[in-house]
Amino acid sequence: MIRWGVYCEDEGDSKTLRAFVLRVLSEIGADWVRVQLDLDASGATLIEWNSHKLKDISARIRALDVRPLHGHFNRRPAEDGAAQARNAWHLERAIAQKSSDPAMMTDVVFVLRDADGKRSERADGQRQALLVATDHDHPCTKPTLLAALAIEEREAWVLAALVPNDEERRRLDAQRKSTGLQLDEDLDQLGNDGPTSPRDLKRVLAAIVGDDAEARELESIELVPVEQLARRGERVGLWSALESIASWWIRCQPECVDRERYQGFTRTR
Repeated sequence: MIRWGVYCEDEGDSKTLRAFVLRVLSEIGADWVRVQLDLDASGATLIEWNSHKLKDISARIRALDVRPLHGHFNRRPAEDGAAQARNAWHLERAIAQKSSDPAMMTDVVFVLRDADGKRSERADGQRQALLVATDHDHPCTKPTLLAALAIEEREAWVLAALVPNDEERRRLDAQRKSTGLQLDEDLDQLGNDGPTSPRDLKRVLAAIVGDDAEARELESIELVPVEQLARRGERVGLWSALESIASWWIRCQPECVDRERYQGFTRTR
């Protein structure tokens, strides 16, 4: 059982990330992993998924009576979110140290944030946290910190993975006219601009998929061609996130991965 501690802004982000983690496994997994996913599409027999909200990190650290990490990163001031990501990793380490069962240690701490118009600062913050939280001599030391930035929001990842049906294709064409965008490789030009804006991500997604957004999202992630994920996901942070997930699997859980499939996945772009 592989244990993931996931820190996101809300539950929708966690569900989306889980679906993408399983999609990566379905692409690069060894035969026995793919069989297991066929038997249990939820992946619950392979991954224990523990989801938390980013805003709760400080309170959970205080509840454990653990000293939070502050200050500079390699003599540089902390960028946006650097301390938060590092403290998520610090929290999971502290939980393991206080546990009487070392086997329950979290394998991966994954921090997912929206860019929300601050993509440069938040990307720098995640790089700072990754740099100081990684044991470069032993990169699979538990827990391993991974981080991703959804540009500008998670909804862009959903749109990158969308395989529209006939009705959604008509709605998509209407949104292309409304936004002035192709809504393909230019998804990063949508943002968090409010429900009246033609280029608001949440508005555009809702206008295309309607009220059944979550079910359609998970269905599309399962079925979308990897080539589409690479093309549409390149500029919204999705493809780099998928690459980091795949890299962790082959580096730290190689028995779960088919090397040839992994190489094919990494060559997609």
